[in-house]
Amino acid sequence: MDRDCRNLLMGLLISLSHFVATASVDAKSAGYGTVMASPCKTCHQLKKDNQNSIPSLSGYTYESLIDFYKPMVQNTNGSFTIMSRIARGYTLEEWTLLSSFLANN
Repeated sequence: MDRDCRNLLMGLLISLSHFVATASVDAKSAGYGTVMASPCKTCHQLKKDNQNSIPSLSGYTYESLIDFYKPMVQNTNGSFTIMSRIARGYTLEEWTLLSSFLANN
């Protein structure tokens, strides 16, 4: 096999492996967000409901949900009760996937 043909094959293999890796990460992210959001529904409404004392998760942007993460984990002012404990169970990457799912559903 000549050098040009070998380089072409290597380039195709690298491109294909990137495509497969990207597709599997996107599928994993979508499914993972769904699974991670399931426990949230135990307490939070996913649709706007003003009659519940626990805030609804509806209407938040991705950015606002990401911005909640650090204050909840640190809980410096004591305003977060159980959510401070729950948030510490998530990595920032997991919180990012969860926030993406919640903001888009």
